[in-house]
Parts: sequence; structure tokens; C-alpha cells
Amino acid sequence: MAVPAIGVITGAGTIGPTGTLDFRMVADLQGRVAEGLTQRTARGGGNGVVFSIQGTTSDPKFVPDVKSMTGGAVQNAVSEKTGATGGG
Repeated sequence: MAVPAIGVITGAGTIGPTGTLDFRMVADLQGRVAEGLTQRTARGGGNGVVFSIQGTTSDPKFVPDVKSMTGGAVQNAVSEKTGATGGG
């Protein structure tokens, strides 16, 4: 899904026979939304914010991937301090 004012959301997952949801998504935010987010938190998954959609079709839950965000924050902090560019 592309929303020009916000960015692009991609991902994949499944809907079970009973309506259970299991999706892993990445929101590649752009413009002012991305600027505001990067000032407040790390972005995970390379170029985007990683999150899951869980629950059921009648009660979906959008769950941030805190592990990716925390890891991204640590990696960014180390890179800033050491001048490293990642990759190894």
C-alpha cells in the first residue's frame, strides 16, 4: 500500500481458517512522518518500521517490533560514537 503523504507499507502473512491474523509488515515512512519518527525512536528493518498485525479479523492488533527498534537504536548509537557504517 502506498500513501504518498506517509510512505509505503509492505509485508506478508496469513489469515487462518478461524480468522486469526499473522502478518509481518514494514512501514517505510517518508517526509515529515519519517523525520518526526526518527527523532523519537529508531527505525528497524533497514529502511522502515517493523511491526506485526496479530489478533483476529474482527479484532486486529498492530504490534510494534520492539526488538528491531531497540536493536536499531543501539546500532545507531554505536555507529554515531565509532563512525562505523554497519555491515560487519
